[in-house]
Order: sequence, then structure tokens, then C-alpha cells
Amino acid sequence: MHATLRVFIFSTGMAALAYAIYVSNVEPAPDSASGHVFVTDIHEQSMQSLLTIHPGKNVPKEVHMIVEIPTGSQNKYEFSEDYRVVKLDRVLPSAQRYPVEYGFLPRSRAEDGDPLDIIALVTEPTAPGILITVRPIGTMNMQDGDDDDSKVVAVPVDDIRFADIQTIDDVPEAKLKEIADFFSTYKNLLSKKTSVSGWGNREEGEKLIQEGLEHFQ
Repeated sequence: MHATLRVFIFSTGMAALAYAIYVSNVEPAPDSASGHVFVTDIHEQSMQSLLTIHPGKNVPKEVHMIVEIPTGSQNKYEFSEDYRVVKLDRVLPSAQRYPVEYGFLPRSRAEDGDPLDIIALVTEPTAPGILITVRPIGTMNMQDGDDDDSKVVAVPVDDIRFADIQTIDDVPEAKLKEIADFFSTYKNLLSKKTSVSGWGNREEGEKLIQEGLEHFQ
């Protein structure tokens, strides 16, 4: 039996995520020119995509969120469907940093064809690729150019500090203003227009989740 061990390390400031994928009974094909074996040579069904992880056991009340960008990061990471890894998309050109965890709901599609966005309040930043079980508390109604780019707002289920945060109205107004200001201005130096028009309640967040799962085909 042939077995291959692949290790990937994602570093974000002082936090690093390392995970290994062990593949058995797979014979990866070497590059014809160099003889090197690349992870993209492994048969696609030997690795589970972050996109197809189960969305949760209590949808839409609680769902799985895959983190792409941790709180405090200037790096914009995103999951690559082509390579099935989290990659660096760009670095924010301004001095701003993400005020929330930014990620997506597995097995979902938003109106723009991408996985449904989730932003989550956390006590400590996590790392790209981390799965968090979150509770939706509302939506952030956002436009990116002429396109709707609304996001589910959520909090971690497994952090008792957020036990009393059940709806968007429970979030301090100052925090909501910080989040809205960031997402309204973080593309300014790229000459791109974004805006936040308001917040939706928990029921709207759950509805957005249901629609996103239905669009995943």
C-alpha cells in the first residue's frame, strides 16, 4: 500500500494553523518534467473540500463557519475552489484591519455565486481554515458596487462570553459602527465602492442561510 502525507501550514501573525491530510491507496503522479509530486496531482476525491463539509446539525439556528480571515488581519485570505486551499488574495492597502472573523458557510451559494459570507464576533482571533460552530444573530446589509453582498452576522456557540448575544440588537452600537465603517471604506484605496445600508434581525440571518444552502447545487 502506498501512503502519502501532505502537510500545509497557514501563518497569520502569531497564530499558525498546521494540518495534515493522510491519503492511502493513492498513487500520486509525478510531474513529467521534474519528477516532483504536487498536491494537485492527488485524485480530487482523496481530499475533502472545505466547501462540502456538513453545514451543521441544527441549521439554521447553529451552523458551521469556515474562517478565511481572522480578526485583526490585514491579509485577505480566501478559499480557492481550484486548489482547495486557503490562499492569500491580497493585502489591504490601507492601515485597516478586519474587525471580525470573516468566512463562509459550507455547501452554500450566495447571489454572486460564491459561498455565503459569515462574519463573526470572537474573543480571540482564530486562523484560516478553522471551523467554528456559530449562532446567527442577524445580517449586515451590504453592497459591493452594484451587487448585493449581504453577510450573516454570528457569534461562537462555544464561547460563553457570547451567551447573552442572541440578536443583532444585543451587540454594542459602537461595535456595529466599527464593523460598518470598515466594510464601507476598506476598498477605497482600490477605487472600489462599497456601502453598508443597515442590519437585519436573527430571522433574516436564518433566512439567508436557508437560501444559501438551497442555492448550492
